[in-house]
Amino acid sequence: MHTQGDMRSPILLTSMPRSGSTWCMKILAKSGNVCAMMEPDHLDVWGLGDKGMHPHVDVEMENRPYEQIYKAGFSGHTRRRMSPSRGYLAHVRREFTQYMQPARRVILKSVYSLANTEWIYKRFRPVVVVLLRNPYSVCHSIHRKWPDARLKPLASQGGLPSRLLGPHRELLEAAAKPYEILASRLGAYHKVALEAAGRHPEWVVVRHEDLCRDPLRAYEKLIGDIGLDWNESVAGYIRDTNKPKTSDEVQHVNRLSSDEIHKWKMLLSEQEIEDVRRFYRPFDMGFYSEIL
Repeated sequence: MHTQGDMRSPILLTSMPRSGSTWCMKILAKSGNVCAMMEPDHLDVWGLGDKGMHPHVDVEMENRPYEQIYKAGFSGHTRRRMSPSRGYLAHVRREFTQYMQPARRVILKSVYSLANTEWIYKRFRPVVVVLLRNPYSVCHSIHRKWPDARLKPLASQGGLPSRLLGPHRELLEAAAKPYEILASRLGAYHKVALEAAGRHPEWVVVRHEDLCRDPLRAYEKLIGDIGLDWNESVAGYIRDTNKPKTSDEVQHVNRLSSDEIHKWKMLLSEQEIEDVRRFYRPFDMGFYSEIL
């Protein structure tokens, strides 16, 4: 958990896509005096997407493109190319605000950094929050939103499969159907992140389902664990957004949180559930054993 020395440290909120990280980020940002950085490490922006959606950087390797991206992000700045777009203008406005309020604490939210969390931690020492969500919900949500989405085969990810995932190589190569591919990739990245978390007990690992079950109490604990301030703005935002969704846009975070826990049971077929179970279960670190 956090120490006094962490109170000024930036926070890295890392997860796989469709794991509730935007919801979590928006709630944490309501604690006040916070600079919220939403995925400044989007790989396609920097021409790094050829390494797959979730590239792996070995802990001992130097990688200046990534280092520059996270150095800027943890300072509260994004390094974007010039553009007349509305997104760029919003970026300029955020940059100006950050210069005017330099004391704000940075929270960097990323769905691209999970496999590199230890590499990032070694260089920047952020307070780390690893957000998990059950494999059925994540696989269904990715497949529904991006039907053609496939994470790049892990065999091309440098040292990741050989050093960390060698025992699972046959399983990863056997995945053929969409839910098999998604479940095996999700399991692999969860395993890499959780093994790293085991080496760093100061990291915070939290399940989306636990946040949904009792969001007021769970978020109050999480906010305390990472050295932010629990206040009525946070509690009010949680209450105000705990209602049915009206849009599937990423920025719309309304949800009946209790419904999110078991919704996958009504959305997946028996065969899809079995595909996810078979290809995720070998990687499980005990966080979802009760449903596998």
